[in-house]
Amino acid sequence: MEGHQPKTVAVLPFVNKTGSQEAFEIVRKSFSNHFSSLPYVNPKLYKVDELLKKAGLDTPEKVAQTDSKKLGEILNTDAVIYGEITHYDRTFAGIYSQVAVGARVRMVDVKTSNLLWEAENVVRKHQGGISVTPVGLILTAVAAAMNVRQIELLRTGDDLFRDMVKTLPVPTIAESLRPPIITILVQDTAGLPKKVGDTIKVAMEGDTKKQASFDIGDFRKGIPMREVEPGSYVGTYQVIPKDNVTDAIITGYLSDDAGNKGNWIDVLGTVTIDTEPPAIPKGLSSFGRDGLVSLKWDKNTENDLARYKVYRSTSPLSGYTEVAPTEFTDFQDKGLQNLTTYYYKLTALDKTGNESKMSDYITGVPVNPGPTPVMGNISQDTTWYAGASPYIIVGEITVMDKATLTIEPGTIVKSKGAGIHIYGRLSAKGKQNGMITFEGMDNNRWDGIVFQKTKEKESAVEYTQIRGAVTGITLFSSSPKISSNDISK
Repeated sequence: MEGHQPKTVAVLPFVNKTGSQEAFEIVRKSFSNHFSSLPYVNPKLYKVDELLKKAGLDTPEKVAQTDSKKLGEILNTDAVIYGEITHYDRTFAGIYSQVAVGARVRMVDVKTSNLLWEAENVVRKHQGGISVTPVGLILTAVAAAMNVRQIELLRTGDDLFRDMVKTLPVPTIAESLRPPIITILVQDTAGLPKKVGDTIKVAMEGDTKKQASFDIGDFRKGIPMREVEPGSYVGTYQVIPKDNVTDAIITGYLSDDAGNKGNWIDVLGTVTIDTEPPAIPKGLSSFGRDGLVSLKWDKNTENDLARYKVYRSTSPLSGYTEVAPTEFTDFQDKGLQNLTTYYYKLTALDKTGNESKMSDYITGVPVNPGPTPVMGNISQDTTWYAGASPYIIVGEITVMDKATLTIEPGTIVKSKGAGIHIYGRLSAKGKQNGMITFEGMDNNRWDGIVFQKTKEKESAVEYTQIRGAVTGITLFSSSPKISSNDISK
């Protein structure tokens, strides 16, 4: 390399000859980490990739077939490093497993196309025991959530390139300007997103007695690390509200007192922080049946929605406990006491575990199954439930002055001839998909609904079907809200 010493060197995408998809990212990043310990200007990998893609070189094969001079113009570097991944696998022999990582790497001067350096090697090692260093402990912990094969191959790849870069000639530069050496960095998220209160732990090994820190992409920079034992550094970041980042790369740094800084990127994965909970679920409705309450609600639209939680209480404002989680937009709460009022709220959770605020409560009342015979005076607030249908009017119904009769959507009312006389209030509010039905039995006429002097009282008849009545609705000095009804003979 004498006479052609480059200052800036770009590590190109490695051509993967192994057929292992994960090899592409991990092996190149491992090499780049070790190469960055040398006193070359080494552009970040993502910047190299961006420039290559803008030039139409969007695959490693296209890059490998491109003239080095053109690559130098695209990347504005003195040299480029080509690489091929030749081995990346784990094989079994009896009770032992052997890991193999191999690569062929060469540095080329972009102006002259001269070969400046090349190396090729394969490292094979048997699966090792459990390490008790900070790095080893994190690797052991994340192995439960990640592919153990990745962990073993990472360690083997580090051994391969640690020795390989030692054969690289370095520019004639004062030793005092050489950055501190980092040998490995890991983090414990294992590819799982983090929410408020979670911690991200990073461990790094390298030269002793240096200042250490790490970045979470461009999201958080300069997070301090401390040397817990010679050459082993540990730092943590606790997620706080409004922290949000997707696929951020962890980069660790070691600095000396002269200001020289070495860096190392995590090769096993990225970090995602999600502190935004889903929207509060909407459209919660209930339907009481014998010993149960059936709940329905509208589907949330978040892409990372994981499930809902149903909460129940016997009072409206407090005492809510989780009944069950569900991935569906309906739920049946069973084993309940009939004619007891229960209160329900709902939340939505995303895949990170963020939970929305609770919805407004609704009531649900399990009821004895119909038919339910009714007649006489109603002197206190009363509800007719859809689950107790049909209600059979066997004698005249009179809603007294200070009482309200509420009829749930979907309720069916049949009369043997008598009508419903309202002196108090009537709330018969059906829905488009849950109309209230009033009709005579056995095709007999019935007296319909009669409002008597209720002008000062609020009543409503909406989304109902009134069939077979002598007169569907009769008003005497009354003005209830009447809309969207189907009244027919």
